[in-house]
Amino acid sequence: MAELSAYISILFILTTFVTLGLFYWVLKNSSSEKTQRNSLKIWFVLLGWMVAQFILTIQGLYADFSNSIPPKITSFGIFPPLVTMALLFFTRSG
Repeated sequence: MAELSAYISILFILTTFVTLGLFYWVLKNSSSEKTQRNSLKIWFVLLGWMVAQFILTIQGLYADFSNSIPPKITSFGIFPPLVTMALLFFTRSG
């Protein structure tokens, strides 16, 4: 696989940090008092998820697509957030 230019990696990292900052800003300025109170917790969960995905990517989990049904990206990258969102939307405490 071809190596990316350094500026593309830097731009991606900056975009990620700007997105995290904007996400926190939106949580803090939410009209819901409950969301404002829990904004730091929510932000740390999101940050933890991103760090976990980074570690899995660095270890090469997503690099091999040859012998995985369903694809690993589905099992570790897409399915857990979907389950979390479903629990938040369809449970009384969510």
